[in-house]
Amino acid sequence: SADAKEGDWPLFLYRNVFVLPGVPPFFRNKLDSILDSFVTSTPIFTARARVTAPEHILVECINAVVAEFPKVKIGSYPVNEMKDTVVTFEWM
Repeated sequence: SADAKEGDWPLFLYRNVFVLPGVPPFFRNKLDSILDSFVTSTPIFTARARVTAPEHILVECINAVVAEFPKVKIGSYPVNEMKDTVVTFEWM
């Protein structure tokens, strides 16, 4: 309603997704209340490589890296009509 105060808007969390209000002052207020959820003293490192090979050719290599470094999260995404692959790495 037009009488709503900034604190009146609910904040929803569904799995790992926060649903915030779209009105800028209310959004800012709710964002301030959840920012600590995103701050960590442990740095997170990310890297991305574009490989000139289709994803199915890289699967064995990617699986070997996953087995050797279980704390590294790895994603692979076909691009360029599936001729190339973008491989992403994330670790703490």
